[in-house]
Formats: sequence, structure tokens, C-alpha cells
Amino acid sequence: MVTQHVHTRSSPRAGYSRRPTAIPGVRLCVLLVAILALSACGGRKKIKLPKPIEAKRGWSEVGIASWYGYPYHGRKTSNGETYDMNKMTAAHTRLPFGTWVNVENLENRRSTQVRINDRGPFTARYIIDLSRAAASEIQMIGAGTVRVRLTVISGPDAKRKSSKRSTRSATSRPASPSGGYEIQIGVFKSQANAKTLAWAAKQKGHRVDVRPFRRGGPRLYRVVVAGGTREAANKRLRKLKSQGFKGFVRQRRGN
Repeated sequence: MVTQHVHTRSSPRAGYSRRPTAIPGVRLCVLLVAILALSACGGRKKIKLPKPIEAKRGWSEVGIASWYGYPYHGRKTSNGETYDMNKMTAAHTRLPFGTWVNVENLENRRSTQVRINDRGPFTARYIIDLSRAAASEIQMIGAGTVRVRLTVISGPDAKRKSSKRSTRSATSRPASPSGGYEIQIGVFKSQANAKTLAWAAKQKGHRVDVRPFRRGGPRLYRVVVAGGTREAANKRLRKLKSQGFKGFVRQRRGN
């Protein structure tokens, strides 16, 4: 067990409150003293947490996710960063800071990817506390909580060679232009969803690329698998289909 300074969050949803009940005078004074004492400590207290586990790629966990926004937006997270509810981050009690996790909403199969930079949630029912942006990606804002599957896709970014690469998901090397053909397996409005599909294809042994493009509208993200020659691309397409992917062979272009 280790002791860390963490922010406690007992509610799964931002802005949650209860209507106060009448409290006798003496009890009210005691309550006010306790509140002042807590405020003087910055609203933080020591909580014993399990020792962080080793973040191995492919580690998975199923449980309930919650999310948090205000009033924690702008406050310090457990690893010292400033919490920004509009970034793709999350709190977990055991995964090392900097671990990237794929979060799949098991009710609608939408996925997103987040970086662990905080500790929580501190309720036995929940396994992860998502930022508001991440919760929005998997459409759980209204529900407040949802059943999810977590899958580690990369270890702590502090151990990675390039800090720029730490903001990218674990997709494959760019698709090879050799032969001039590739297989398109998806187009998304959400970059996170495109990267999730790319990661899934990579896990099956394919070389994958995610390429942004725009044609008279909002930016979209194309997910393509390296094909090579037309014959090789058609063969790989058949393999992709046998693995549950959909797609078609296209001639490789700039986007």
C-alpha cells in the first residue's frame, strides 16, 4: 500500500449536490469548524491506495466508468498537472501515470483513448473517472455512468523516447506505398474512433495508417491498411473480412 495526496470525489457526475437538511446549532458549529479545517488543507487528504500495477499492453478490466468536470476543472491532479476537462485524460486508482488506455462503452460500442493523470474514483463501484471530453466521446454524459472495458494500449509516456509521440495512440507504422494499393477500412469524424479501429487492425497483424482529409466540409479521418500490389491488396482484404473488418481496395493517393 502507498499513501498519496489525492482529490476525493464521491459523486460520479459533475455538479452533483444534495439539498441540505436542518442541523441543530451545536452540530452546525462543529460542521463549520470541520469545513474550515478542510479548506485550510486545500480540500485534500491522505488516502491509502493500492500500489500501482505494471502497465502491460493488453491488460484489460471491465467495470463502471464515471466522469468529472466542474468544479475540478482547473485544479491540480494527483500527478501535479492542471486538470482540463476538455482533454483526453482520466483517473484510475492503480494504473501508473502516463498510461494510455482504450475505453469502450459496452452499451453502444463507442471507444475513446485517454491518458491516466489522476487518482480515483474512490467508490468501489467505479473503475475509472473520465474527463468530460472523453465521456462525451463515448456518449455517457447524460447517463453519468456506464459499463466499460479498459485496455492498456501503451505504458507510461515518461518512458517513451519522444514526448510528441506520447500524445498519439498505439497505431501501426504508416501504410507502405509499395505497389500503390491499400485497403480502406473506415472513415470517421472522430480522430479517437479512427485510432481505435487502427489499433484493432494492428492487433491482428496489419500495417495501418490514419490520415486526415477534408473535402468541402469538416475534417475526416481515413483508416487504411497497407496493400501493396492489387493482387496482394485483394488477398489482405479477404483476410480482413475473415477477421470481422469491412473495407475495399483503393489506389493509394495523398489522402
